[in-house]
Amino acid sequence: VQHVANFFKLDILIDANHHSHSNPKTQQRQQLIYLHEKAQKFYQHLLLNTDQGKAALNYLTNRGLTEEDIQTFGIGYAPPNDKFEPLQMILEKDIKEEKEYEISGLFTIWEDGSIHDRFIDRIMFPLHNEQGQVIGFSGRLMESKEGHPKYMNSPETMIFNKRQLLFNLDLAKSSIREKDQVILFEGYMDVITAYHHGIHNGVASMGTSLTQEQIKHMKTLTHNVLICYDGDNAGIEATERARELLAQDQQLTVNTIWLDSGLDPDEYIKQNGIDTFKKILETHALTSTQSAMRYLKREKDLQNEQDKLKYTDAVMQLLVKLPSIVEQDMYLQQLAEEVQLPFESLKQQLAQLQSQQVKQHGISEPMFTPPEVAEDNMLSVNMAPLVEERVLPKLDPTKKAQYQLLYRAFYEKNVRDILGEEKFIFPDQTCEALYILLEDYMQWHEEFNEAEFYSQLQTEADRQVLADILQMPMSTWSTEREIQDYLLVIQKQQWMETLEEKKQEMHEAMRMGNVALERQLSQEIMDILKKMKR
Repeated sequence: VQHVANFFKLDILIDANHHSHSNPKTQQRQQLIYLHEKAQKFYQHLLLNTDQGKAALNYLTNRGLTEEDIQTFGIGYAPPNDKFEPLQMILEKDIKEEKEYEISGLFTIWEDGSIHDRFIDRIMFPLHNEQGQVIGFSGRLMESKEGHPKYMNSPETMIFNKRQLLFNLDLAKSSIREKDQVILFEGYMDVITAYHHGIHNGVASMGTSLTQEQIKHMKTLTHNVLICYDGDNAGIEATERARELLAQDQQLTVNTIWLDSGLDPDEYIKQNGIDTFKKILETHALTSTQSAMRYLKREKDLQNEQDKLKYTDAVMQLLVKLPSIVEQDMYLQQLAEEVQLPFESLKQQLAQLQSQQVKQHGISEPMFTPPEVAEDNMLSVNMAPLVEERVLPKLDPTKKAQYQLLYRAFYEKNVRDILGEEKFIFPDQTCEALYILLEDYMQWHEEFNEAEFYSQLQTEADRQVLADILQMPMSTWSTEREIQDYLLVIQKQQWMETLEEKKQEMHEAMRMGNVALERQLSQEIMDILKKMKR
């Protein structure tokens, strides 16, 4: 370690006597966070204070970043490993067990068992959880290298899941609450440039399509989302995917920005100035329906009768889903002007379409169904008022499996032992938070008490999920097959999500003509498919 410290003119950065926790799983999480935060300090020191980091620092300066920006976002530089593995040597005294090299996500293990730094010659953007702790990295190449992706994220670990993370949420959340709006950008540099100019309520998804987990995080802060993605074709497609997903939640108000000239927000600000960009945000936002109509009109010639009919039909399918008659009439009027057809004719056609849908689908199912609580699962007297007030929501299979698995963990030690041996992590953040609290609770209690556990929960969301879980109709005891089935349902959903992400990455690799990356992703997709068939 001292050799590396001397090579990079580096003082020892963090006291190695970091705190521990009595719970093994919590202790392991804290250890991984500690390793990531020490790595971040190492990377940033190299960027700002050494000759090895000068090229990366010049690159960032030329992109308009100041030292204050670099400090604010914790940006650093991962050096080449042509002489030795720098990060490995910096962290070797902090690695308590050999397996931590692999599970940390900071290293790669080759077939011969040798250990290597994962991030090499990349500008490093640390990824923080909502508490501001470093839990992963995204490394960016300064120039293209064949067979190497432009951005490389940390792999998923017990502290990092990119489907749940929003870049900059830790810094943005107070501003999001204050403005009652979140701006959803596509890239890290968009967020950083906007932040530099005083727009502090911006976040970005992790280089993939927006996820339900990320939406849930935003909803805890605001119900108003403004999508401001890149203005090129790929950005417009991504805007529509995000808008469509967000629009499914009727509690959200969704608006979009379409930037001209194919620029991304970072480029737009630099070319046109921050005042112009702020004015665009304030005056050019499209409603969700306006944005969808603009998307549907792309590449259509409304002077062509066939294109006009296709566009009209597509917009009708969109408007029939709107709950407000006033909204329907407003957008029908806009459509009538665009396609030069009488408003009343379009109104009549919409009414016919609504009538057809009612006949085809009948009355829609209610959003909630009454719970069927088994007699042998009755809750304690102290929980009874909660049961009377709440009804069990309909759940998708994956969430239902998580709820059922967590229910079993509440009451059965052998289930908790299985989850501990598997190092299982619940994909749903609330379920995972409840499970971590359960592990701590059971260290001090011989058996699970619903009312006492409920009283220790800090948020209403946690209490509501606990109430839903405890109301599930379950048999008295589990079977081994039952637990394995729950785990399989959850694992398959995670594989499916990873598969979709890999397919999108492969599509992008094909578009860019990156044959090496395309081959790599093809193999990863095959590996996932093999796992799913087992």
